[in-house]
Amino acid sequence: MGEMTGQNVKQCGDSSDVLEANLENLNDVLHETFHKFSNRRNVISLTELKHWCTDAAVIGKHMNQTHIDVSFYKIKKKGTNVVTFKDFLLLLDLLTVKYVDDTWLDKKHALAHLKFKLSVAVPVFKNIPPPDVTIGAVDRLTDAKLFTGTFKHVFSDMGAERGKKRPQRYNLL
Repeated sequence: MGEMTGQNVKQCGDSSDVLEANLENLNDVLHETFHKFSNRRNVISLTELKHWCTDAAVIGKHMNQTHIDVSFYKIKKKGTNVVTFKDFLLLLDLLTVKYVDDTWLDKKHALAHLKFKLSVAVPVFKNIPPPDVTIGAVDRLTDAKLFTGTFKHVFSDMGAERGKKRPQRYNLL
């Protein structure tokens, strides 16, 4: 085991320099994630931002969707409903004020924690079934090979009608 020298103690104890260096790398990763969550690739809308914050699990008791709305409208330019990545970084500063209350960190570390959680988030697409999922009931009911009884004679193996009339029901009373 190495011995702790004065220089090592200074490096371990001075986390602000390490934090500043990591924030620059984190901004690059955050920029890539920004492109994943935005449909237009260089700007992000309020809806996309809310989905991103939800998927990153940064919404809490104090930093809720209403605070995201208010902060977004403070930053966006007039006549647009989107913000660029540069404006997004300013938006994160506004969001950090409420995020501090949820995490009990100081502002600088809360900003780093917020950026980290947003940068490692993966988009979750809701209400979109995977491509290999089929709806069983519809396939089963429209498959002519599975027909039984008199309907077996009405349709061909390919599912097309043969031209025969469907059987009629008669009331014998």
